[in-house]
Amino acid sequence: MHLDHALEVVGGASVENASFTIPWSPPLKTLPAVILTLTLALSSSALAKSLPDGGISGEEMIIGVAAAGYAGKDIASKDHPDPLIKTTFSGQSAIIILRGCEKGRCRTFQIYTSIGGKTNKVTLAKINEWNRGHAFGRAYLDGDGDPVMEMDVNAEHGFTTESLSDAISLWSVLSPTFAKFITAAAP
Repeated sequence: MHLDHALEVVGGASVENASFTIPWSPPLKTLPAVILTLTLALSSSALAKSLPDGGISGEEMIIGVAAAGYAGKDIASKDHPDPLIKTTFSGQSAIIILRGCEKGRCRTFQIYTSIGGKTNKVTLAKINEWNRGHAFGRAYLDGDGDPVMEMDVNAEHGFTTESLSDAISLWSVLSPTFAKFITAAAP
């Protein structure tokens, strides 16, 4: 690394016409911050609780939703006995559909939201624009022409409370972003 760049990185003065290089190492005053960051990263991953193999239960999902600061209620019925969690993320209603359930553990879940009403004249081209620009949160028009966004998550093996928290955090950002995108696109 050139000295000019090294000094820029650490906030030092510029050296004109320097043509030599020096090995760069972080200044000692940042070492405590680096140690603290690594300690927090390692301890937060240690706090992640592994869920049993086979997936997630409806109760664990409700607890995870609550831990993220949202209320969730299981609305499963005779027609759909697997857990269906109704909730609201950042002002957008959503359903979390647990799938592939055996003995109380569900291998996957899908977070689903539909934006109906006055926005049902959104074009397929606009939906495709969303899909091209977003790796998560697959969008489509449902049978009524309403915009829908879904995200599937595999929870079968090695799923943790941290993984669940990450999925919920991602959805809580995607959901209002999608709603604004759709609302802005509506004629």
